[in-house]
Amino acid sequence: MSTTYRFIDSNGHLLKELDQVGLQAFNAVGLQVAKKHTCMIAIEGDPPNPIGSGTFVEVDNQLFVATAKHLFEGLQADKLIGIYWGEEDNRCGVTNSDIILDEKLDLAAIPMPADTKACGVSLGCHHCDYSDSETDLFVVSGVPSEKCKIDQHTKTIVVGHFSLGLVSLPRQSWPTNPEVPIFPDVHMFFNYTRDLAINGNGERMNQINPHGLSGGGIWSVPILSQGSVWSPANSTLVAIQSSVESDKWRYLRATRIEHWLRLVSNS
Repeated sequence: MSTTYRFIDSNGHLLKELDQVGLQAFNAVGLQVAKKHTCMIAIEGDPPNPIGSGTFVEVDNQLFVATAKHLFEGLQADKLIGIYWGEEDNRCGVTNSDIILDEKLDLAAIPMPADTKACGVSLGCHHCDYSDSETDLFVVSGVPSEKCKIDQHTKTIVVGHFSLGLVSLPRQSWPTNPEVPIFPDVHMFFNYTRDLAINGNGERMNQINPHGLSGGGIWSVPILSQGSVWSPANSTLVAIQSSVESDKWRYLRATRIEHWLRLVSNS
């Protein structure tokens, strides 16, 4: 008997039921984007202190980290931020004063040095093809704090990537009393189940702690018609994750990527 995965809204209504094909699509996209495009942002110290996630993005041949503004609130202007990526201790350093912030939309862009050897997704000609009228499939990819391993003896850090399967919430299922105002042309909301969490090796994770996932990238998972040729490379970065609700019911809030692109173009 095949296993199915159910996404339920706060009123108990079934949003989407996922079969094995959908699960394989989630896993393929999550594995691809986690290894190539997601980084850890950490305060340099002794030891480094992980504070959140981000995504490497290329705009007009300039590499940035796309992430959330609230990760840097309360930091001194000259605080050094370490950008970690890959399965080894690869890193770059930038000061907090270099970070481009959107004070209203919880977005941040970090320009990276020209010689940074990280792989970024190109968003020079981005087109949003997600739908607001149905529950589409997505993946959020990031590096929660529990996936950041620090070796106190060698003073090195190993970044472990993580991804979580999502479905977009229809407008009528959005939260009615959020702490931060909602703008329908800016925000996206997603439902999730912990059953669809995988690590950077494609292995299932039964228990997850979302702390540190803020700033992670949300990617579309295109499910094509039967007989079509499908590839995880067809996935698109559509939003930057800003908060997660895991107590009352499980949803993520995010800001659409076009507003991050506007932030970069106006800087």
